[in-house]
Amino acid sequence: MNLNNNNNNKSNELPTIEESIRLATLALETAIETNGLETSIQMLDPFADKCLYHSSLRSIIIILNAGLTLQKHDLDRATQSWAQTAQLSNRYRRTGLISDLVKLFKTPDYNKYSDMEVHAELTHAKFLGLSALLGALEAQNIYALIKIAYRLRLCVNAFRECKVILRSKTNWESELSRQNFEAGVRLANGIQHLMISHIPPKLLRIVNFLGYKGVESRALQELTKTAFELPGLSARIAQVVLLVYWIVGQSHGCLGPKDLTLSQQIIDKELKRFPKSLLYKILNAKLAQVSGHIDEAIQLFKDCLVGNDLVVTHKLFHIELSFSYALKCQWDECIKYAELVRQQAIHSPAIITYILAIFKFAKAVDDNDQQMKKEANQLFESIPDMRIRYFGKTITPEKVAVELSLKYVRNNHFLPLPELDTLYGSNHLYFLKNNPIYLDRHLQRVDKYISIFKKDFDEGNGVDSYVSALFYKAFLLKLKGHYEEAKQCLNIILNEEQNIEKNSSILPQTTLEMGLIQLSTNNSEEAKNWLKKTMRDYNRYLNENYVHLRIYAALRELGISTDKQSANQNQINQFGKQWLKDLEVEEKSYENILKTDNMVLSIN
Repeated sequence: MNLNNNNNNKSNELPTIEESIRLATLALETAIETNGLETSIQMLDPFADKCLYHSSLRSIIIILNAGLTLQKHDLDRATQSWAQTAQLSNRYRRTGLISDLVKLFKTPDYNKYSDMEVHAELTHAKFLGLSALLGALEAQNIYALIKIAYRLRLCVNAFRECKVILRSKTNWESELSRQNFEAGVRLANGIQHLMISHIPPKLLRIVNFLGYKGVESRALQELTKTAFELPGLSARIAQVVLLVYWIVGQSHGCLGPKDLTLSQQIIDKELKRFPKSLLYKILNAKLAQVSGHIDEAIQLFKDCLVGNDLVVTHKLFHIELSFSYALKCQWDECIKYAELVRQQAIHSPAIITYILAIFKFAKAVDDNDQQMKKEANQLFESIPDMRIRYFGKTITPEKVAVELSLKYVRNNHFLPLPELDTLYGSNHLYFLKNNPIYLDRHLQRVDKYISIFKKDFDEGNGVDSYVSALFYKAFLLKLKGHYEEAKQCLNIILNEEQNIEKNSSILPQTTLEMGLIQLSTNNSEEAKNWLKKTMRDYNRYLNENYVHLRIYAALRELGISTDKQSANQNQINQFGKQWLKDLEVEEKSYENILKTDNMVLSIN
């Protein structure tokens, strides 16, 4: 099937849609195989201003690279590529006043559209999503957030139209063309449902304003069908999305990794095909880490650094190595790799400086090293000045780093086991469940500090330090399956509720873990009660988003829906007004922002 349609003069001697998708897929697989983003971009360049799939994939790769570097020239290049994709999709779409008016009153007859025109609609929807992503990389104020929300809303509506096309169009010029269109629609739908179904409650007003809907089961159904039953570029991307979700998303954003047998089979298969691929190598290393094979993971992460010319990936490997050594309590190695990351930090210097500081502090108190303590003190004191606000707000990990650094200074340069607080918050500590040697090492270390803190506790001081250490002991005992002993520790904490510092994360984390223990022992009703108590009785504490992510994951385990359903238009308008009120933005200013941004999108 040729690209020839109403735009014959623009498409002479161009690849067919099927050939364009094949070549774009080849370029993506070349990037995976050689780790060469520029090589794949060069493969796409010849037809990037003529072929939809060449152009959209080129933009995705360039924006991905810009997100890794945040360098101005990379961001400028991403903007140019984004604009090119927009112009190309508009060249092939059915646009104009009459077409737009028809859509207001009735659904167009998409059987009158050529395959090229409907694939252009799909590319246009991708362009709107890319424009929102690029906006997120470039701006940091509230008004940028409004633009991004507006573009995402347009993106949702555009993909909604693509779903209508998929259901109603019957006269496809080839089955392969239809399958690739279906794959693109299902991929986008799956990613939307997956992200929204896991979003923390604090962001629900934005979700409702956008008219999003998020159902985890629907997400996995869409992504699985795309990855394993449909052909083309979207199938490859869906496979990677699923692997990242299974290995990283569930491990850090839910209760922990589930059965990873299928993930390992896919990675083994892909590494046979792409033995030098950093993408599958790091997924393989991460899979070893989340499975509790810490020493194997360390070696695999180190292997990823050998002969690796893609410097932007080094930070990722270094931070994973730092956390892996933390799971072994080898603080010198933690410090070594955290320092390497800090030297290259551009996304959030406060977070990585805090990570370095807590590891130095852990070594200082374990070894009674006063020089290391001085170095930790200097790092903690410097962190508040490193705060970066994204869209006028501070992201949760950075807020935790800043607030705990301030607390460290106020408390005469002390925090109770801050390294375990970080390992618990990121869920790295959970990975020790299948590693009894390192689990016992942490348990012995915590017992030592419980003995130290209990002396002050018995004298009526140091309650927060003592209950913090007890909490980590309870969590480690839970990982060993010693549920009754864990509950004894948690009950001691609950009995001290009146004496624990307000807005402390320890109390809600304690009730959360009580619920998770009940879940592990199949006491569903008790589990629900503890989880609901956690959500009802505690708010505005530092680790609130982390706790709520796990509550939602537990509720899904219990068969309770945590899906985010879309609202009707009246509700969306009300959510929008409330959201603007929360942001302290006047409606008139909001309307002016949208008017200006709509002009920018129209020009492109």
